[in-house]
Amino acid sequence: MAILFLLALLLAWPTMGLSIVAYVVLAGYRVWLVRKRAANVELIAEAAYVSSKPGNEAIALHARVFAPTVAEFFRAYGTTEHGYKDFDDPRMYAGYVSYNGSDEFLAIIALSREGCVVCGFRPPERYGEDVLSLMKKKMFFDKTLQSVRGNS
Repeated sequence: MAILFLLALLLAWPTMGLSIVAYVVLAGYRVWLVRKRAANVELIAEAAYVSSKPGNEAIALHARVFAPTVAEFFRAYGTTEHGYKDFDDPRMYAGYVSYNGSDEFLAIIALSREGCVVCGFRPPERYGEDVLSLMKKKMFFDKTLQSVRGNS
C-alpha cells in the first residue's frame, strides 16, 4: 500500500489530485472487505456452535461467503493441525473447531450461490491426543461426512 501511495503522490500533479482520491477510495474499499470477511467468519462460527447443540439442525446463512472466508474461519477456530479438509467438491469444507472455549465439535460448511449451509456435530465422547482417540476422532469425522453427503 505504501508503494501505491507514493505512486499516487507522483501522479497527483498530472491527474490534478485524482490519483490521491483513487488511492483513498481503494484503501477504504480494502478496509471494508477485511471487516466484511471478519463479520462473516464470526457469523459462521456462531452458526456452527448453535447447530452443534443437541436438537438443532443445519443453519442456512444468506450472506455471500467465499472459500477464503471459510479457510479463515477454520484457521481462527480450528483445533486440528491442518485446520480443515476440502474435498473433491470445492464447495464443501469440514474440520474440528472450538468456539469461545467450548468443547471440540465437527463443523461442515457447504457453499452455495445464495450463501452457505453450516452444520455442527458434537462427538459422542471427548477425545484425547493418544493414537486410539485420534483414530476414533477420524472415524467419527468419516461417518458424519458420509451421512451428510448421503442426505444432500
